[in-house]
Amino acid sequence: MPVEQPAAPARPHPVAKLEPRPGWILWLVIGYLFLLPALAIAYRHFTWMQQLIPDLGVDHVPIGVAWMGALGALTNSVNGVLRHGGSWNPDYNLWHATRPALGAIVGSVSVLMFAVLMSSSGATSTTYTTFYVLAFVSGYREQTFRELIKRVTDMILSPTDKAGKSGDGQSVTAPHK
Repeated sequence: MPVEQPAAPARPHPVAKLEPRPGWILWLVIGYLFLLPALAIAYRHFTWMQQLIPDLGVDHVPIGVAWMGALGALTNSVNGVLRHGGSWNPDYNLWHATRPALGAIVGSVSVLMFAVLMSSSGATSTTYTTFYVLAFVSGYREQTFRELIKRVTDMILSPTDKAGKSGDGQSVTAPHK
């Protein structure tokens, strides 16, 4: 009777060397803190900006959704920059630099998904406030939102076998009509 060998231990992920936070990151985040409100004020006061980027209204995603997603992302970024000043992982430098843009994208996509769900359920009205809160929260927790998107995509695109199981063994059912 053969003796089973113990499994080799998993290789740990390489740990980045922590170092003091670079000064430019703090100044970049502070710059974003001034830039976002300045853009909102400029958009409201300059008609050429409103013509360049129209606020599409109720049937489409309002421009404030992208702004709120960026604000949520920036809020989380400020928290990280301030909390990890002496124990900075340089792998996050580019992430912090692109954080408001990523938050704007995630916030907009989350609101579009929400609008689709609401219209498919027969709901007739949703306020801009709901859109703004959802965009802020999605921008703040973009990692959680990306995981949700990943799970939904895997559920939709994962091949199923004849027993109605997806490639990962999960039951797959058709949506109710």
